[in-house]
Amino acid sequence: MTVPAADVRSGRALVIGETLVDAVHRADGTTSRHPGGAAANVALGLARLGHPVVLATHIGPDDDGRTLRAPLEAAGVTIAEVHRSPSCPSHVAHAVLDADGAATYAFDVDWDVRPTLDPLRPPALVHTGCLGTLLLPGADAVLETVQRAPEASFVSYDVNMRPAAVDDAPRTVDRVEAFVAASDLVKASDEDLAWLYPSVEPAEVAAAWSTSGRAVVLTRGQEGATLFVDGHTEHAPARRVRVADTIGAGDAFCAAFLSFLWRQDALGHRPRHVPTWRAALHHAVAAAALTVSRPGADPPTSEDLDRFRRAAPERLRG
Repeated sequence: MTVPAADVRSGRALVIGETLVDAVHRADGTTSRHPGGAAANVALGLARLGHPVVLATHIGPDDDGRTLRAPLEAAGVTIAEVHRSPSCPSHVAHAVLDADGAATYAFDVDWDVRPTLDPLRPPALVHTGCLGTLLLPGADAVLETVQRAPEASFVSYDVNMRPAAVDDAPRTVDRVEAFVAASDLVKASDEDLAWLYPSVEPAEVAAAWSTSGRAVVLTRGQEGATLFVDGHTEHAPARRVRVADTIGAGDAFCAAFLSFLWRQDALGHRPRHVPTWRAALHHAVAAAALTVSRPGADPPTSEDLDRFRRAAPERLRG
C-alpha cells in the first residue's frame, strides 16, 4: 500500500514523550512549580509558533495534571493519553539550580506507554527525546514507534540526556544510537555527547552522526550551536541575555528550529538547502536565548520571537 505524502505546511506534528511538573529548587532556598517535561515543552513551543500538534504523553487525573493540561490546551495542543495505567499520578522532575541558574535533575516518573502511528494519516513531523527515550519500559515502545514512522514523516530526536534517569549506561548508548539511526534530524548538547562518549570530542560524534542525509545540531550553551549537514558545518553564536534559568532552553531551540524548517517547506526527504538550515539555526538560538531570559519552560510565540530578533538582529553569512 502506498502511504500518501505528508503536506508539511498543513500537516500536524506528533510529539512523543513526558509531561511533568518541574519542581524548581533555587540556590536561595525557595521552590516553585512549573509545567514542564521536554516533550511537552517542544509541543507547547511548536503550538505557540502556529503548528497543529498532537502530544502522546501521560498526564495524571490529579491537581498537577490539571496544572499541566492548562497551558498545552490553551496553546491548542491535542493531548493523546498513551500510558498503560491512565490513573497513574502525574510525573514530577526536581530541578536543583546552582548560582548560575544551571539545573540538575531527579525524577519521579513511571514511564510505561504504548504510542501509536496512523499510517493512513502520517504526521508531517514526529519528534521525541529525553526521558521518553531513556526510561524503561516506555523507551522501547517509543523506539519501536519511531522506527515504524512512515517514510512521509520527518523524524526529529533530541538526545537530552538525564544521567539521573539512567541505570545501564551501555544499553543507553545502544538505544541512543538506535534513535539516531531512525532520525532525520538529531539535536545533542556537548554535555550529552561527553556523557555518552567520554573519550571522543563531541564535534567528532556529531560529524559522524551526520551521515546518510541526517542533519545534526550540537549545542554548547553559552558557546552557541553548530549544525552538521550535507558535509557542511555552520555555527551560530549564543545571544547575550540576562539568564533567569536554563530550564526549557533546549526544547525551545528544538521547536523553533523545526518550525522554521516547516514554514520554509524544508522538512522531508530531499537534498538539504544549507542556507535555509543555517537560518533555522540562528532562529533557534534566538528562541533559546529568549527562553532563558524568563523563568521556567516558557517558549516564545512567533510574535515574541520576531520582536526579539528585530530588537537585536544577528548577521548571517551569505
